Amino acid sequence: MTTGQCAAPCESRLLHVLLIYRHMIPSVLLCGHCQMEYLHSQGQVEYRAAQEMSLRHSDLDWADVVLLARCDCSYERRVSKALLLAGKQLVYVIDDDLLSVPQHLSSAWYYHLPRVRKDITAMLEMSHAIVSPSPLLLEKYADGKVAIPVEEPALFPLPYQPHDPAQPVKIGFAGSIDRTGDVEAMLGGALRRIKAEYGDRVAFEFFGAVPAFAADLGAKATPYCQSYEEYRSALNQAGWDIGLAPMPDSPFHRHKHYNKFIEYAAAGIVGVFS
Repeated sequence: MTTGQCAAPCESRLLHVLLIYRHMIPSVLLCGHCQMEYLHSQGQVEYRAAQEMSLRHSDLDWADVVLLARCDCSYERRVSKALLLAGKQLVYVIDDDLLSVPQHLSSAWYYHLPRVRKDITAMLEMSHAIVSPSPLLLEKYADGKVAIPVEEPALFPLPYQPHDPAQPVKIGFAGSIDRTGDVEAMLGGALRRIKAEYGDRVAFEFFGAVPAFAADLGAKATPYCQSYEEYRSALNQAGWDIGLAPMPDSPFHRHKHYNKFIEYAAAGIVGVFS
């Protein structure tokens, strides 16, 4: 199905696309909402985004195509089944391997619940297409379906500013609290050595995930921010020279997108990546 083509018996109108989401988290914003708003602004589709508990029958009737943005509960599965029976085209949006979340992550307890796994699997199976920024996720879950690769956009980009040699080199990490263990396991020794060698010529900051050794570095700690726009605004204002992006080598992490490269680069930060 191409942009501007109707999913149902077609009238002379644009395709109606509805995105269903629980919270406008980065996964929803960057892997569906931004792209659809852009296509809408270009006159390519008609687009609505609706929070799941605010869905109206008129939204469901209006839609030709429905994007299921990381949907994972029985209510969303029932809505999806009703939409499928009504002849709507379903597209599941997935940016993490939700059926293979490692046990050490704080969200693992939820994604390992049998009912949650059953609901996710059912919606994946019902969907006509899979959207993901990860070619590995598309390969894994889009078998026999339309695979739609998507790129996460660089929102709120800044022009690059060279480092002020009179100031310390600012080194930071930005990520969710789920990443705390990765930072502690992979960066603790190296950052302590940098602090011991360079002293006040370096400064450290942790945004979101704050490791236990942060105090040893005299690091600034900034709490995790729920709003992506506020998070990106704070990152842009942080003035970091170097951004760190440690990533364990595991099947789950290999399915992740390089959004940290996009975020750091958009903020004018040089990245060090696994």
